[in-house]
Amino acid sequence: MQKEYGSNFCEELQKSGGLLEDSDGRLFFDSGRSALRYLLDFLGARIERVLLPQYDCESVLEPFIERNYRISYYPVDRYFRPCGKELRRLVEKEKPQLILVQAYFGFDTLADERDFLADIRKQGVTVIEDITHSLFLSSLKDCSDYRFASLRKWCAIPDGGILLGPQKHFPSVSPGMRENTEFVTERIEAQRQKREYFARGDGEAPKGFIALYDRSEALLDIQKNYYTMSLYTRERIASLEREKIISSRRSCYDVLKGALSQVPYIEIIYPDLPENAVPLYFPVYISPDKRDRLRLRMREKGIFLPVIWPLPTVLGETVSDGVRDIYNKILAIPCDQRYTGKDMRFIADVIKQEIELC
Repeated sequence: MQKEYGSNFCEELQKSGGLLEDSDGRLFFDSGRSALRYLLDFLGARIERVLLPQYDCESVLEPFIERNYRISYYPVDRYFRPCGKELRRLVEKEKPQLILVQAYFGFDTLADERDFLADIRKQGVTVIEDITHSLFLSSLKDCSDYRFASLRKWCAIPDGGILLGPQKHFPSVSPGMRENTEFVTERIEAQRQKREYFARGDGEAPKGFIALYDRSEALLDIQKNYYTMSLYTRERIASLEREKIISSRRSCYDVLKGALSQVPYIEIIYPDLPENAVPLYFPVYISPDKRDRLRLRMREKGIFLPVIWPLPTVLGETVSDGVRDIYNKILAIPCDQRYTGKDMRFIADVIKQEIELC
């Protein structure tokens, strides 16, 4: 069977025997961005001024821009921690009614600011936490009024987003909200074709699933409405093996850390793996003159290394030099539950070979 590293999930999940349902303070959507759009509409016209991170995905920033808020942006440092002094200055100067925060890559990069965020909540500032990267983090101090996440980043479900808030706070949305049928259908078919392609092992066959994945993502990119999570995913998501996801990712991270610790041109951002951390990727910094060439050479060998997010055009010149440096140097190496220590050593060996040639 052929193998590919770091691209879209395609493992088939079986029905779990249960059905994931919305409940008080917990709603499920087709995507994280749907959950966010729903939340912002739920909060309504009382929000006018917002404070957002400079390092973020453009698809997360867009719902705020669409609603014509007055937006300010705060910087993060090279370890993705909010720059505390600047964050406090902006809170005092801009007096935001809402702040968006995020812990990145499965590490609690908000740890130093959680008490401050809890304090400003008491002053009436609404804090929204994007928990997409920190979905499996444990023992976190609560600092937010609402939390949302994309679930698709972690496993092989065609759709999935979640919104969490105070109990009895949201109306039940599922009965009146449609599934994102076109998106889910394309995603399921893409996963099916990819599974079959790699099971056959005929590397010369056309990869029709790539166009399906691209088309499904394009549908999300132009979407402005929000949709409920599909029945297909609701019937299967409980079959995910949470403990396997956690242990596999931590184990793969440790292997990569050992294999890449002394490699020239690569800086490991988090050389230590705290007990509560569950990595989404193995993030590193690589000089810009090598990064894109390395990505291309690795892609040719079936190893996909995302930059996570390109610099959003909406930020323009507002981004600090330090955050611009992050956008230019960041590279993410897959370390998820599909792979073994042997896979990680293989990826590390290929990186070591190819980076010298870039």
